[in-house]
Amino acid sequence: MLDRIYADPNFAVSATVTLGSPAETLTLAVIDQTRGVALDLDGVGVNTIVPAAAVQASALADAGVSAADLDDATLALAGFDWRVVAVRPIPGPDGEAAGEYLLLLERTL
Repeated sequence: MLDRIYADPNFAVSATVTLGSPAETLTLAVIDQTRGVALDLDGVGVNTIVPAAAVQASALADAGVSAADLDDATLALAGFDWRVVAVRPIPGPDGEAAGEYLLLLERTL
């Protein structure tokens, strides 16, 4: 179901992800949400706007990357470098593997 969305250049863009040490880079299709998404980060219903990007879970699996591998990764997206500060699963109708991961980002200087 998500394949068509991530293949459509009107929705998804290419991002370069740099993982770990020694650095490994890969290119993934992501949905750019760096303008911010509203999230309940404090658990009491107060929304916070944070930059993010969504990536298809199956694309990570195909690249041999787990969600945990993305912690502190660098994402080159929208002309800036971003550090992945947290990864949140967004399960699809058939479970987490058929869904997405929302990468919460912090712009690096």
